[in-house]
Amino acid sequence: MKYQLYRVVPMIGVLVLSFASNAIAQIFTNQIVGGQANIYGAARSGSAATPAPGGSTDPNGNYGGVAAPGFTLTPGTNRILTMTSVSGTVTFNDYNSPLPYYDADGGGSSSSVTSYQGISGITFADRWGTLVGVFVNGPPAGFGDGSSGSSAPDLSYTASDLALNSFAPELNQSFFVGDGLTGDGTGTVQQFHVPDTATELFLGFSDGPNFHGAPGSYNDNAGSLTVSFQIVSEPTLIINKLAPSQATLSWPTNADGFALVTALSLPASSWNAVTNVPVVLGSSFSVTIPATNTQQYFRLYHQ
Repeated sequence: MKYQLYRVVPMIGVLVLSFASNAIAQIFTNQIVGGQANIYGAARSGSAATPAPGGSTDPNGNYGGVAAPGFTLTPGTNRILTMTSVSGTVTFNDYNSPLPYYDADGGGSSSSVTSYQGISGITFADRWGTLVGVFVNGPPAGFGDGSSGSSAPDLSYTASDLALNSFAPELNQSFFVGDGLTGDGTGTVQQFHVPDTATELFLGFSDGPNFHGAPGSYNDNAGSLTVSFQIVSEPTLIINKLAPSQATLSWPTNADGFALVTALSLPASSWNAVTNVPVVLGSSFSVTIPATNTQQYFRLYHQ
């Protein structure tokens, strides 16, 4: 499982010299993602927006379902996607063997659908039917309508992977979104780091006959999810060593919703909130802390 941490700086002997630009939020509210939304048609049009090379076990309807909804992103760097609300349920066989309706975190057992039209495949060790996303910058180059394969590697998730706090999917790489929390309906808000060159986000589902092989079988899905989410630019954290035993950390006051957290090593099993109360100095929050550890790491986490 690939994930990445941003703006993590070691405590001892480091000076970061530049601020990021203002933290600007894009807010999307109550967007509908139908159960037949085909993630493998992201950034395509016409019939290419609903590919179904795997066919379907249900002879009725359009095997490729419907086009996945896309959302235009404001250009920028160090952007973070967080889900603010996800509700609703979806079923993935409404034909001859009805399955339960699942929430955005899915259910059932293993699934593994392969890549198509430049959008990577995705594998789950213990479930199917999760809400997934993909960041794109137009139709994936080198993969025409109806071609198999992807320029990004397929992601494979175990149950523990789904509980991570932070993910960094590549361009054209379908990734787990779920309800955006580390647990099913509970836990910490997860962060999805947006590729700097991404211009759109698509949300939908990864489906195929019996949830394996090439994409397809969207026609027997039913239900929908209602999702709200936001994308913000991550601010730069500045650390300035004042003396051998003291340092200050600062970040812009317009970075709404970010909290300072710390860990003693990387990769970190957990990040702990810094309890020092920030003071406002000009246009920055500032925290003074003791510099007594051999190493310590800090980051700004969007709550």
